[in-house]
Amino acid sequence: MMSSLAKSLTERGHQVTILTAQWSASWPVNIEDGRVTVVRIPQQRRSVWGTWRFMTRIARWIRQHRDEMDGIIISRIGYSAYAALGAINGDGRSIPSVVSAVAETDRELNWLRQNPLAPRIKMRMETAKSIVANSAHGRQMLLNAGFRPAKVHMVPIGIPPCSLVTNASRDAARRDLRAVNSDLALPIQGRLAVTIGPMHRASGLEMLVRAWQKIVRRYEDARLWIIGDGEDRERLSQLKKDLDLQWHVLMPGTFEEVDEVLAAADVYVAAGDDSHCCRPLEAMGVGLPVIAVDGALNRELFGRDGLGSILCGNNEQDLVDAFEQVFADRRQANEMGVFARNRVQQRNTIDGMVMEYERLLVAR
Repeated sequence: MMSSLAKSLTERGHQVTILTAQWSASWPVNIEDGRVTVVRIPQQRRSVWGTWRFMTRIARWIRQHRDEMDGIIISRIGYSAYAALGAINGDGRSIPSVVSAVAETDRELNWLRQNPLAPRIKMRMETAKSIVANSAHGRQMLLNAGFRPAKVHMVPIGIPPCSLVTNASRDAARRDLRAVNSDLALPIQGRLAVTIGPMHRASGLEMLVRAWQKIVRRYEDARLWIIGDGEDRERLSQLKKDLDLQWHVLMPGTFEEVDEVLAAADVYVAAGDDSHCCRPLEAMGVGLPVIAVDGALNRELFGRDGLGSILCGNNEQDLVDAFEQVFADRRQANEMGVFARNRVQQRNTIDGMVMEYERLLVAR
């Protein structure tokens, strides 16, 4: 989301710098991505000492460049936001700031509630000009956590315009991916489900893999691609071996660009990690139906009418039934994808998101 926001801001004439972490010493400290400048601050392994040093380096960099700034957008509530907000004001000059809070799950707010410095951190967050949630559900969670209503705004995530997936473009994407990685080869007319995101215990991926075993019994040509990486990768790899799904569930790692992965798919699975909702929206944007666990946020994001998505219970059998519904009738699945695409084209435009962030930065 931040990448899309940065690129779109440059297209509207702004000069944009992304300040982020350098997790490996082999990563370049400075890069130019088109007209966007990326600056990486060294970040050591996650520890109290490493976090404190990272916060110190963020604050130092911002103070050094504060006179060059007209506004700052901060991603997520956390220690980085605490350091940045503490560094932007001083010497009688106030810089407009917006904290983009990913409040679609309890994770961030649980972190804040459980933190012994919570009152101090919350007070610092309140110094931002605005705090943004990506949904009405997220905004309500921030209000329930005690943030002032006048500070909290709802701005839907915007996705760039993208082409509708057709049978021809799906076949072409599958050929291209197979040429790059032979493991990604699919049977002719094979059914492909894709999910993209971090691999951790709360991601819902274990239930997804177990459900896939039942799908394979019905559809021998069915394939599941789990795109991403994380702490749960080894355990999921062992699980698919235990279930004899070696060639039916593939975990090819991370992809810098996922356009062709989405173009190759028949259905996208929002496996449960609501804080990473950009990818499901991108999948809807190309015309894929979405399967997601029912919940307040997912009803808002994907719709509860069943036209472009299937919301299912948080259990294995409901997930199997949802896949059956998509795979049994491909024409109906394509129609669902068109409805999903219409939904995001009306609500999740990149121009709408950028204009809202601009308005929040300049509003009095």
